[in-house]
Amino acid sequence: MLKNVKMLAECLSQDEMEKISDVLVKQQFKDGAKIVTQGETGDEFFMIEKGSVTITIDSVEVGSLCEESTTPFFGEMAILNNDKRVASVIADGDVETYVLSRENFNKLLGPLSQIIKRESAKREEGGIFDGVGKLLKRNSTRRGSLSQNESSVKWGDLSVLQVLGSGTFGLVKLVEDRATGEIYALKALKKQRITNMHQERNIFAERDTMNMVSHPLVLKLHGTFHDANQLYMLMDLCPGGELWTLMHGNNDYFASTNLGGLKPEVAKFYASNVLSALEALHKKQIAYRDLKPENLCIDSQGYLKLIDMGFATVIAKDKLTNTLCGTPEYLAPELVLSKGHNCAVDMWALGILIYELLTNSTPFENDNQTEMFNNISNSQEVLKRVTPSKMDKHSKSIIGKFLHPNSMLRFGSTVGGFDAIWSHKWFDGFTPDLVARKALNAPYKPDIDGVNRVCNFDEDDSVDDLEQDDSESVYTGKFDFRYWGPKV
Repeated sequence: MLKNVKMLAECLSQDEMEKISDVLVKQQFKDGAKIVTQGETGDEFFMIEKGSVTITIDSVEVGSLCEESTTPFFGEMAILNNDKRVASVIADGDVETYVLSRENFNKLLGPLSQIIKRESAKREEGGIFDGVGKLLKRNSTRRGSLSQNESSVKWGDLSVLQVLGSGTFGLVKLVEDRATGEIYALKALKKQRITNMHQERNIFAERDTMNMVSHPLVLKLHGTFHDANQLYMLMDLCPGGELWTLMHGNNDYFASTNLGGLKPEVAKFYASNVLSALEALHKKQIAYRDLKPENLCIDSQGYLKLIDMGFATVIAKDKLTNTLCGTPEYLAPELVLSKGHNCAVDMWALGILIYELLTNSTPFENDNQTEMFNNISNSQEVLKRVTPSKMDKHSKSIIGKFLHPNSMLRFGSTVGGFDAIWSHKWFDGFTPDLVARKALNAPYKPDIDGVNRVCNFDEDDSVDDLEQDDSESVYTGKFDFRYWGPKV
């Protein structure tokens, strides 16, 4: 159970884990008992052995946990510091837990903050051969990524259920793994079209980037395959469709506010999802570079997943790149002015997204692209003019911090980094842990009609197998795709 706690698993040795397990105290709570109280200083960490709990913030239910949850624990930050509890946790029926106190932890091993520093120093002190090993590990996905031996999903076990839609390079299909019953999205990419558009290197870069990141709010690549004419990417299914449709489509899910957009609580939920995903990318020095509602899809739990890594790239620390890419309304000033950019362009785009979530429009939009770029270049002046006076001060504050024209002074680049963003008043009640664990109730969950059908896509039962249609292009190019994945 302790090994499931990432903060401890990454810092403690097996021997230290065993010492900690010896001082765990079993504690039972009756139905309705308040195990943790919001606002109180915490000094105990709880792991659920049996039962379930409800999480509330300001007396409003925001989530739940039980022994079968992916992360059946809460209050782990109490081992690290004296921060006040951000939420209350209440027993939903009788609950049995194991409790670890900061006092006992410190008596055995000393302060966790010192252990974290110790492990960080070890990682930084690696010798020359350790550095070579890291380099080899980082580059290993560039040749043959996700071979069939590495992926638990076998091509022969996949069967098509329906066509979901079409993309730039081919069809996207709903498929089932007959061995497990799991449902996936299978993206087909025509080799000839990739070659005609000179996108060979970019396609491989997208695959490699997806392999670098493992995060619950970033679309997961489960396997890659190829045949004579097509490449295939087996990915998570997001049955809720695009966030853009939820924001701008004709639906009854959310009533608009006097600002024209979503309620602040809903906007905060979706923005927190994006922030969590971007934090995972930026930790690996990956700039996403194409954030927009169309690239955010809703999974079965109502959480967002960041999709489409086509423009994502690794940018070394203290370096800049000059490739112009992205969506015009979301471009940062340094992109428009060709000054060179880094991961800070994603934080600018997050500010634009929050503005759009709240108002149903982007701040610098203009039918004339030149005028739009002029607006972005004079962002502070334009932002003051277009921001609705009725927008609350915390929303104005966080948008202003994200939309700072100087990338070095932009939220995420200043002292505190992502911690400073999570601590902003606008994100009260949202923590990186709660969001990444999906412990908060989503404002909307897609309706799924049966096991094999998804409500947000049109069915097409005419597709019976994974063979390509006669109408699809035959590959006649010379680019070597053999390292894409297993040939089928």
